Amino acid sequence: MVSQHYRKSDVFLEPFEEGICVDDSLTKTHRLLFNKYPSRLYHVLVVTKEKEDQGDPLTLKDLEASLIPMKALDGFIFYNCGVVAGAS
Repeated sequence: MVSQHYRKSDVFLEPFEEGICVDDSLTKTHRLLFNKYPSRLYHVLVVTKEKEDQGDPLTLKDLEASLIPMKALDGFIFYNCGVVAGAS
């Protein structure tokens, strides 16, 4: 278990706070996380398992992984790209 006082530089990489990781095997390259600060009900994050620059263009694998929760939650996708868009 991760200490409550533990801080790390990238919240999208392991180890996660308890209860944050919903599905570590969403795809071979992506996992599903709860959004700690949701802007909408059922706001989840589809993140890569390996560190990538948030300013990189989306890949086909990114879109395929995003479709899984979008269909399951009857939701929509938005991509928060780069510091100007509010990405951390």
